Amino acid sequence: LASGQANLWLPLFDEGAALRKLLIHRASWTEQGELTHARFEETRAAALGITWNLASSDRGVCQLLAHKILDSLFEVCRDPAGLDATTRERLITAMFFLTRDDTVARSTSWVQNFDTVIHHVDLLEMDVRDKGLSLLTRLAEAQGDQISAKLLPVLRRLVTDEAVSNHWTADLTFKLLLLVSRGSARSKNWLLQHCGAGELAAAYRRLQLVEPSNPAARHAKASLVGTVWNLAIPGPPQSEHSQNSLGETFMPMLLQW
Repeated sequence: LASGQANLWLPLFDEGAALRKLLIHRASWTEQGELTHARFEETRAAALGITWNLASSDRGVCQLLAHKILDSLFEVCRDPAGLDATTRERLITAMFFLTRDDTVARSTSWVQNFDTVIHHVDLLEMDVRDKGLSLLTRLAEAQGDQISAKLLPVLRRLVTDEAVSNHWTADLTFKLLLLVSRGSARSKNWLLQHCGAGELAAAYRRLQLVEPSNPAARHAKASLVGTVWNLAIPGPPQSEHSQNSLGETFMPMLLQW
């Protein structure tokens, strides 16, 4: 889109307008025979692609666009018929570009709908997961512990996944872990109790092993070391044992870096 043209597209997302209807009314298109289910998904994916293009081309329209369609995007997330891979990728990418506006990223709607959003981020194919991880990072920055506490279980699974360490998105995954480890005592204690020294050390070794063939692994490893630093900062008495274990496990490895 040429500079300044994004505003011309906004009326198409008004209530009752064509693009808005595509985002929320599967039944009205398919049950009346206007579109087959397959054709509807293809057309809706195109509407999401337009949303992505508008939000990425002109940051100035993100707030206006989000006001019109953010709730509709959450409805797409909850589509009982499920989402195909193309629709899911475009949906999450559109959401990421909308959150470049701080007001959009701070909307309480994200907290209310976060479980269904992170579900779709988790289902993204590895090669297109970067925008999903970037969306989670933006929301964690803007929302703080309200979001961080909800994403911890999925983040733990990603951090301990061998396939993630081998992939170029490892850098984004461990940067998100570092961000969460800077948060509240609640998030830090969760990481200490559910990841602990053993899982974090195993992740460190995997990153070290693949570093020669995966440049992202070096940055991921630095983020992981920063996470260990944050978790080692003295906290409540109940976390002392976990912190001591962290030091005993990591000090020999860090001395060899």
